[in-house]
Amino acid sequence: MPKRTEKIQVSLSPEEIEQIEAWQFKHRVPSRAAAIRELIGRSIDSELPVVEDRLHSRDFGILETKLAREGKPSFTVADPTIDDMPLIYASTGFYELTEYEPEEVIGKNCRFLQGRKTEKENTALIRRALEKGELVAVDLVNYRKNKSAYRVRVKIEPVFDLAGEKPILFIGTQTFLGNL
Repeated sequence: MPKRTEKIQVSLSPEEIEQIEAWQFKHRVPSRAAAIRELIGRSIDSELPVVEDRLHSRDFGILETKLAREGKPSFTVADPTIDDMPLIYASTGFYELTEYEPEEVIGKNCRFLQGRKTEKENTALIRRALEKGELVAVDLVNYRKNKSAYRVRVKIEPVFDLAGEKPILFIGTQTFLGNL
């Protein structure tokens, strides 16, 4: 039986590209594309989540481990193909930071974290970037379940469909900057 091949698109950060290039050099792989194919084929240490139509719960766990190693334990995944772009996954670090439970988070838009001191101009920047399917990073005041305010740096990155035409997910990392 012939080997089945599929073309996939993986969105990589500059840091991930550096990691792949380091692996490529260490293992004497001739091109970045070949290195990525090799890593996907091997799923080396589960470092590279493969995006097909959707990330699966196993992939979210991989992503959670990877981001925690990078010092980014708090993240969420939103689905732009559903009205109001609800969260479909949140990391353990997110629940620890916000003090919410999964049943209070999943299915809601991240706006529930906003409050009186949340900067409207920054939320407008986020909204515009999401509408355009672009990366955005801003500092925001958010609120925990107990109503205490804290500042975070929010970075939201789109994950595109296989054709690279439209976002199928948005991954948002939250870096805690301090309590207010």
